[in-house]
Amino acid sequence: MDGSAGLDDNVHLTASPTPPDSPLPAHDLSGSDYGLSDGSSESNRASPGLSEDDGFASVDSASSDPLPDPDDGYDFEWLSKIPSVRTAQLFVYMLRKASLNDGQLNAEQLQRLLNPIEEAIDLQDGPDGRDRDLLLSMRLFLAHTTSSQENYQDSIDAVRTAFPQCKPLRYDTVKKRLEEITGVVTVYDDLCIDSCVAYTGPYASLEECPVCGQARFHEGSQTPRNRMSTVLLGPQLQALHRHERTGEMLDYWAEQTQLLLQQLELGQTVEEFSDTFCGSDVIELLDDKKLLPDDSVIMLSLDGAQLFRNKKSTFWISIYVILNFSPEEGRYKVKYVLPGSMIPGPNKPIVMESVLYTMLHHISAVNRRGGLPVWDAYRATERYIAKCRQQGRPSGLARYDSGLFTILFTADAEAMPILNSLVGPTGKCGCRVRCPMPSRRIPGLRGGHYYPMMAKPENYAVAGCDHDSIDYDHPYDPIGQDEYLQLVDQICDPDLTLAQYKVLRRETGVSKPSILIGLWLSHERPMILGLPRMCPGDAMHEIMNISTIMLSLWRGTIDCLATDSRNSWDWMVLTGETWLQHGYDIAACRPFVPSLFERWPRNPAEKISSGFKAVEYSNYIFVAGPAHLHRVLPLKYWVNYCKLVGGMQQTYQKSVQRDQIEPSKQLLCDFLRGFEALYIQGRQDRMHFMTQVVHNLWHIAPEILRIGPGALYAQWTLERTIGNITAEAKQPGNPFQNLVQRFTRRAYTNALKSLVPEMDQRRDRSHVPPGGRALAIDNYMLLPAADRYYRQLHDVEELNAISDYLLELELHEQLAAWTENPRVRRWGGMRLPNGHNARCVWSQ
Repeated sequence: MDGSAGLDDNVHLTASPTPPDSPLPAHDLSGSDYGLSDGSSESNRASPGLSEDDGFASVDSASSDPLPDPDDGYDFEWLSKIPSVRTAQLFVYMLRKASLNDGQLNAEQLQRLLNPIEEAIDLQDGPDGRDRDLLLSMRLFLAHTTSSQENYQDSIDAVRTAFPQCKPLRYDTVKKRLEEITGVVTVYDDLCIDSCVAYTGPYASLEECPVCGQARFHEGSQTPRNRMSTVLLGPQLQALHRHERTGEMLDYWAEQTQLLLQQLELGQTVEEFSDTFCGSDVIELLDDKKLLPDDSVIMLSLDGAQLFRNKKSTFWISIYVILNFSPEEGRYKVKYVLPGSMIPGPNKPIVMESVLYTMLHHISAVNRRGGLPVWDAYRATERYIAKCRQQGRPSGLARYDSGLFTILFTADAEAMPILNSLVGPTGKCGCRVRCPMPSRRIPGLRGGHYYPMMAKPENYAVAGCDHDSIDYDHPYDPIGQDEYLQLVDQICDPDLTLAQYKVLRRETGVSKPSILIGLWLSHERPMILGLPRMCPGDAMHEIMNISTIMLSLWRGTIDCLATDSRNSWDWMVLTGETWLQHGYDIAACRPFVPSLFERWPRNPAEKISSGFKAVEYSNYIFVAGPAHLHRVLPLKYWVNYCKLVGGMQQTYQKSVQRDQIEPSKQLLCDFLRGFEALYIQGRQDRMHFMTQVVHNLWHIAPEILRIGPGALYAQWTLERTIGNITAEAKQPGNPFQNLVQRFTRRAYTNALKSLVPEMDQRRDRSHVPPGGRALAIDNYMLLPAADRYYRQLHDVEELNAISDYLLELELHEQLAAWTENPRVRRWGGMRLPNGHNARCVWSQ
């Protein structure tokens, strides 16, 4: 089942005549990027010598065809002759024509999607409950998340032996019941055996890969050789709304945005940026009623990962993060992070539009029918209506259509050009957020790589790059969607030659239309924040990458060109014994660091090249670094480094005060000024020190004003999802398809935990672990291990300390009772109200 069945008859991969009822003309796609067949015996495949950005196999034979006027959205009048642009146009066009009748859902699934069940699930547990065996089976199913089907079968056999009256279900049966109860739908698309393309959209009818020529099916059958999975968003959202508890959590966005608009109507300003809706771009959508209270607000996230460290084993994964949840309560919890697509490896997909198509097609189709039908259990309660009345906001209907508004799409630097279709970070206009600042090229060196040098180097005269120095103190804003679409119009010009296209791509920074344009409905209801502004920077990778750059300078491992000399680098101090001692000092701090820092860095002198984690870089460079490098770095470099640390510490928070933004912006601007002056010193042979990673710092503080704190949309959530999904993979013989099944299983179990929260009680922060004890004050909890018996206290100092503490709390009755019989019992730790655990020396 793939997401383009309804359009197969309308998109022709040969020059055959167009059927009379086809809304899309026949297209001669000979020479298209990645070799869509022209109907001859040989496909025109991408030349192995071409880069992915070019993908030009043969352009001369490609014709320019008109496209019919769309009903809404962005209009491509003509198909480009440039193959990569042409393919992107077709995927965008098919997204704009998406319909729920296009074949992703069978009749039963479509009926359930359009007519959601309007009652909470009612499962009766207990010895005489009608659903006792089903609930037992589901609990066993969840308990065996990381084990095999055989382990599950052994468990139910043991239950049957001990309790003959219980009849737990077999694995396949409970899995089928889980699918029925949750309503979650997984779509499987055929995938090239080398992961080049998914057979979706204009590729849906092909029987061999247009890139590598590998067969789609096993010889002599219609069984695909490889598949990817996409879990559709709509049914997962419907499951979230069917329980009063999760429905109330999802009301957070509507409640807070309404209160924010009321605040702004009174002439007040946003003083605390605690969420994405505090940013000016989102406020404008809310104020213009382009983003409505009933909308489901989505952040999509995409990334690739290596399954095995020493083996070619890349896979790609996407997730939906639901911003209607509060960042503090549910947004980033495993059970509320919804699976999107799983693209198995071992290689990176060449045509990424094809693997994202099914996920985006469903979102587009739902929006084009008017939204997702939702029944919200919380809205059906009197409690919700009373709360709305108290807050002075209109109450919504329990049954309503919810628009799927994609506010952000995040990725790392490698994947982002796939989403926004801008050139990569080495392009002339390679800024991550596409600000208008052009980069500069090193004369005669490093090929076509450009570097975002702000100060004009000395004696620099490279045509097209010799613009004046840029003002450090006034960061440029990213371009808006109107300007972006004007650039897309230029790049899609059907009269462009290949040479003209390459020049235009270099000067505009746009390589082709983004597939995300296909989600845009109209100016009145855009359903996306807008390109390229909906594709922000990523704070997680920025922390890791800027740390790597600074260390490469201090250690002297960064490239040194022939005309330069490391002997002149007075900042290169982390070498030899100094580096070894520094690494030892960092690691030695571990026993003294509280758990809220999560993972303290290992010895960087030993482990910096052995899977050093992003959180380790964060704690190393931005927590421990200033103190440990104070007597190591020369003073002027240390002062400049501290400006980087200060700016990042103020901006990289879940909540940022307005009065912190301008000082942090100035710190980062001063760091950039100092970075170029201290390290590059106006030299052309050091321009490569200034990469887009360093340039990104220019935009971090202003982006908070636009879309809220970067910590809220960093890639941590996706990286954690990758980590816990791969941890569940237990089948080395076929690891990629095992990942697909684990990913799909996650969708069903997440939906079950939303429908029946009791299934996940033990994972709540308020759950008391075995041997623990909840205290009556302020959500504190004692944690095991503990003394088995109370012991009499005789030490005078200890007696006085405890007495003084109880007296300070004014617990006079407890003090009197304890004084008569001073006994204590040691505990191994305490869970604090913020969820962190404090441990004592005795238990450790």
